[in-house]
Amino acid sequence: MNDKNDKESTDGKNLLTGLLELAAEKHISDIHIEPISGDEYQIRVRRGRNLKIAKKLSFARGAALIHSLKEKAALRDNAGRAPLDGGFQHRQITAQMVITPMLLGEKVFLHIMNQRMVTGSLSKLGLSGRELNIMKTVTQLDKGLVLLLGDGKNTTAFNLLAGFDATTLNVSTVEFAGSYRLPGVNQLVAGRGIATEKLLDAVLRQKSHVVMITQLDTPETAQKAVDAALHRLVITSVPVDDPFVAIAFLEGLGVPPFLLASALRIISSQGLIVADKDTKQLTGQFEIIQNNDVLSHLIACGLSAHDLKAMYQETVWQFPSKQDLSKGTGK
Repeated sequence: MNDKNDKESTDGKNLLTGLLELAAEKHISDIHIEPISGDEYQIRVRRGRNLKIAKKLSFARGAALIHSLKEKAALRDNAGRAPLDGGFQHRQITAQMVITPMLLGEKVFLHIMNQRMVTGSLSKLGLSGRELNIMKTVTQLDKGLVLLLGDGKNTTAFNLLAGFDATTLNVSTVEFAGSYRLPGVNQLVAGRGIATEKLLDAVLRQKSHVVMITQLDTPETAQKAVDAALHRLVITSVPVDDPFVAIAFLEGLGVPPFLLASALRIISSQGLIVADKDTKQLTGQFEIIQNNDVLSHLIACGLSAHDLKAMYQETVWQFPSKQDLSKGTGK
């Protein structure tokens, strides 16, 4: 019996190592390990938008892999009786993990972040031209709200943070789980009894110049973050992909429209696409909106997402900015 357990443990650890190395090599962002029958597990991976089946395992090997993941994250093995969440590091990879009891067994979701993706170079993320120039202005801001949306937003946020001089500025993060590591940046992790709004209060009392918050999804954090952006730079996200829906989402959390109109500087919505068919290298595709007098006025009116988008696009079409005119003429 002991020999069998040892073999299963070794097999689980080998499967885990191979899976993490595959994730690093192929730039995989998400991994799903899920039971598909009483005899079989499957592993699906995500690069870009869609999931793809990477491997199928016997039920015993799938269970051994999940057991190794729990050990790696120092989680208790509760035999699938309740959801678990945690994370771990493996070389240059940081993984955030959620384990959920299912009808046939336990399902694992892993979100993978590769430290090699944080270089401080915005152009390597796929930004170019007007969009790159706008995002470069973030490090010159001393206050305001920068909203990052869509796939890859966390990587973009940390590449923006890498552009600040952490020796002369007080740069802090409030994260839901450990992700990338940046020398000189004060990184705080919420959870395990520590509320996000409490950590946000702490970094604001420490007079942080730049604050990155993983996500705003409660009225308390949203209102505090937007209010703080009137006096310092706040980089954050909300759980939607559309810029105009993001504005309505924050207003739905109780942020006054006039306050949001004053604080907002930039909204960046991004997705991941395959840039090279041969190497399957992923890159970002960005839609970036820079706040201006027109948009600020429309936001202050408290319009719905649909009306806000329609009126903004109509105004931009009728009165294009100098940047849009030069872009259209090729100047």
